[in-house]
Amino acid sequence: MKHIHAHKTVRATMPGILFLAIMGCGSSGILDDDTDIWRPAPDRTDRIESVDLIERSSSPPEGPDLAMEEMLERELPIDDPEEVRNLGLDVVRRSVLENNLELRAELISPDIARADLASEQARFESTLFAGYTRNDQSVFTDLEQGEPTNSDEFLAGLRVPLVTGGDLTIDTLATRSDLGVRIANDPREDWESSIRFSISQPLLRGAGLRTNTASIRIAEWNSDIADARLKLAAIRIIADADRAYWNLYAAWRELEVRKKQYELAVAQMERATRRLEAGDAPEVDVIRARSGAGSTLEAIIRADAALRIRQRDLKRIMNDAGLPIGDVTALRPSTDPNPLRIELDAEALAEEAITNRMEMLELEIRIAIDAMTIDIRRNEALPVFGLDYRYSIQGDDSGFGSAYSALGDLDSHRIGINGEIPIGNQVRENRISAAVLERVRRLATRESRALAIRGEVYDALDRLRQAWQSILASRLETILAARVVAGEERQFEVGLRTSTEVLDAQSRLADAQSREVRALADYQISLVDIAFATGTLLGQSRIDFVERDDRTVVDVEPESDAASPAGGGSEGSVPE
Repeated sequence: MKHIHAHKTVRATMPGILFLAIMGCGSSGILDDDTDIWRPAPDRTDRIESVDLIERSSSPPEGPDLAMEEMLERELPIDDPEEVRNLGLDVVRRSVLENNLELRAELISPDIARADLASEQARFESTLFAGYTRNDQSVFTDLEQGEPTNSDEFLAGLRVPLVTGGDLTIDTLATRSDLGVRIANDPREDWESSIRFSISQPLLRGAGLRTNTASIRIAEWNSDIADARLKLAAIRIIADADRAYWNLYAAWRELEVRKKQYELAVAQMERATRRLEAGDAPEVDVIRARSGAGSTLEAIIRADAALRIRQRDLKRIMNDAGLPIGDVTALRPSTDPNPLRIELDAEALAEEAITNRMEMLELEIRIAIDAMTIDIRRNEALPVFGLDYRYSIQGDDSGFGSAYSALGDLDSHRIGINGEIPIGNQVRENRISAAVLERVRRLATRESRALAIRGEVYDALDRLRQAWQSILASRLETILAARVVAGEERQFEVGLRTSTEVLDAQSRLADAQSREVRALADYQISLVDIAFATGTLLGQSRIDFVERDDRTVVDVEPESDAASPAGGGSEGSVPE
């Protein structure tokens, strides 16, 4: 019995020896983490640097007095662009679809969703498994317990997950035993073999086709949500590009209006100078004219700054490699507004918006996922009750091959059931309640979202009507203001008006033209808002998202030559 005690002592110390061996492997051990972990430099997070912008000036700093003298020597306080590139609205849209960074990021989302779906669909893939086990025991164990001194087990099989929640397993087990000291009439052979067929099937929790394929259906819905979000992002980005385009149009026309106002003021100053030289006007009238010409420079400076900002905004959205955001190339819109009086059915558009808007589709999908989640939580609350069955065909002999040839000499069946009933089950019951409440919240959100979409449609239609009426009012004002300017200039020539009155009339004309330009841009933007509110794209072109080489790409249908309210008409000109 001393030998048996010594054997048990060795077996007890083996785990400790193995642990010490693993820990002693040094830098090459399996517990060693030699992965470089990146961290930002402490100065980047622990210190706020200062900046002196005066020292970083690329030109010598100047005070306002010196700079003012230089500005007076120039005809205009702004520089003309070195290069001007004309852009049509169709070119802008295509560039946005091909290059916009935000849209590029959104195009990846459907691919991620499809990968998640593929991983869920692969959960029922079969698994090949194999194993080897070596078992050593002392001779005394063989004599005392009747077990072999040592044995080798070879296992290989195939496990097939079932969509009903169970597993089907087919495996083979071959065992070679070193029988050691044989006992008389011992029927055991050196090799034993078996082929086993087993099935394990839950009957309550985790059972059923609907429960076990729920994750696949949810992944399919999540893929649909990714597609809906991509469509929504594309509509929003194109709408932003359209708005940026028409704001750029308004900025260009505003600058032209202010330059024209300056030219009229300079012409008035020249008329006043001629009258002074002819002795028909006092010198103060020339001073008034010069003051009026100088006051228009501020409007030109502001209009030029606004134009540069609008250009950078459009360049950012387009993200064209040939038009970097810091490039000096100016962008000039070549598509003119096409204002037309149209009447739209607000209620019909609101219904279409609720049907077409991707936010509503996403909510519908979320509600379906919530219903599926409730079913899953209810299944999880059921007791565990399962059935296990195994049928085994066995054989034994003195060799490996002969042991398999002897298969069928013996067979066995095993059937079993198991169950668990949670006491209280409050965790799973509360999960059911949370899932139900989440669905109720989502239903309320759907009603609120539908009401908000209706409001967006009605608001966009009101802005369209307002923009149309503003076009008419500002155009009439522009025509009348132009007549007033012409009349005031004639009155000035005969000495009945002063330069101040002429300049006031010119200022009112410029303001009227500016309002008309803004009204034209607002009209086009209101059309964009209506299309966005209804979940559609303004114009004649259509955008499709297709899958090529396992990637989602954009396919744009060319725009037809038909007249479109998106622009292209000639009704947007401002009277001179």
